Order: sequence, then C-alpha cells, then structure tokens
Amino acid sequence: LHPRVRRQRQMCIRDSNIMNGLVSIIVPVYNSEHWLDRCVKSILGQTYHNIKIILIDDGSQDGSAALCDEYAAEYEKVNVIHQQNLGAGSARNAGLQYADGEYICFVDSDDWIEPVLVERLVSGIADADVSICGYSISDDSETGSDSKGTVSCDRLDILKRMLMPGYPPEEACYGYLWNKLFKKSIIEKYDITFNNSYIMWEDMLFCCRYMAHIENGTYYCDKLYHYNMYNETSLSHKVTAEVMDSWNIAAKEIENIVTDMGVKKEIQYDLSLIHI
Repeated sequence: LHPRVRRQRQMCIRDSNIMNGLVSIIVPVYNSEHWLDRCVKSILGQTYHNIKIILIDDGSQDGSAALCDEYAAEYEKVNVIHQQNLGAGSARNAGLQYADGEYICFVDSDDWIEPVLVERLVSGIADADVSICGYSISDDSETGSDSKGTVSCDRLDILKRMLMPGYPPEEACYGYLWNKLFKKSIIEKYDITFNNSYIMWEDMLFCCRYMAHIENGTYYCDKLYHYNMYNETSLSHKVTAEVMDSWNIAAKEIENIVTDMGVKKEIQYDLSLIHI
C-alpha cells in the first residue's frame, strides 16, 4: 500500500476504536432508594451503547442495595459491588478497580443524565485528554440536550474553568467528577485515586491530579448532566466543623498542585475565595 493510504487506514481504525471504546460508568450508591431508578434508567437509556455500569453500594441502610441487585439481574450492563459504609471516595476507588475499557465517567446516584451525554463526551475526547459538558441544578422536568456549541481548551483554560474566581458560571466546569469523561490510561499511568480521608473535595482533588497530566480537552456547553439539589441527605447540604476542616485541607493541597504546575498566578487561585 502507498504510505498515504496506509496512514489513512490507520487513522480510520484509530477513530473507529475511539468512537466505539468501552466506557465504564461508576455510580457510588448510599441511601438513594428514592432517586436510584431515575439515575440508572437514564444511564441505560444512553444513545452510546458500549457501556459498563458499576453500582457500588456503600453500605446503604435503605432499599438501595436490593435495587442494585435487581438492576444487575435484569440488565447485562449493570454490575454491583457491595461494601461496608466507607464513603464516596472509597466507593469510587472500588469502581476504578472494577472498571474496564478506555474511558471512565462518574454519575452520582441521586442525579440523572441526558441520553446523549456519553455519546457527546466520547466524541469530544477523540483528539483530547478529557471531555467535559455543561450541567444544570435541576428538577425532574429540566432538560438540556440542545447543542449550544463546543470549545477546544488547553490545560490552562480547563483549570481556569475549574478554579478561577469570577469565571462566568455558564462557561465554568468546576471540579465536579460527573460532567467529565476521563481516559482510563491516564488514571492508571499516574495512579490517580480518591483520598478517602477527605469528606469534601476529594472529587476536586481527583480532577486536579488528572489535569496535571493532560494537554488539552473539549468542553460542550450543553447541559447534559442534572444535579439533584433536592436531596437533603447529600453531604453538600451539611456544613459542619469536620466538613470545613476537610474543605480547607483539600483546598491547600489543590494550591500545592497548581503551584507545582506553575499556573497558580494565571488562574488567580486564592484559598480565601475557595473556602465555604
């Protein structure tokens, strides 16, 4: 074959592998009986079909564990891990150990996603190291899958969208796990896991550690992820002294990460503006 034809075929094979890569979707579950069906059904309804759903029951005290087992019995794509209550970070680490394929994404068990979320994020990671979408703080009726544009970002731009004080909210992606698609190869190469000693911001730390090893990303402005603000049992609704301490320690560690990356000045990172 002519070298040009060979390169074209190789690129076609590469693009096909990217667009058909297995996505492991990690869902930590704790006392989510009221919300879990909506969450799992929204994942099962994805237009991108090559997915592995990993439900980690983190010692739930309601009917969540039984629901997880029912989904696994009914749907081949659903897998369940049961563990004692060790926290969301530990549950996500268990999910990472069980994950397969090329890509990782996370969904919280009281939230829900648009049918095109995985498809869009996989498309965006074809020539990038991370793919990100917009989100809404939503009720049951809100949807947001209409295309609102795509932005190619370098690492500095992504960090600004995550951390920079005063960044326009409609363009920010913050340090949430659930609106991002990660490459499993990067997570494994740099041993990026969750520090379960933190009860707040272990997700932001994970994202910052990941971003330290990337070059670029894709940001979809579409609101494809829906955060459930009505779950009063969520830790994000509980501001205690312990939560504050964890927040402050994590914020300091993030400062160390961005300082080591040499971008603290550019993103105007300021601990006083990051604290609760």
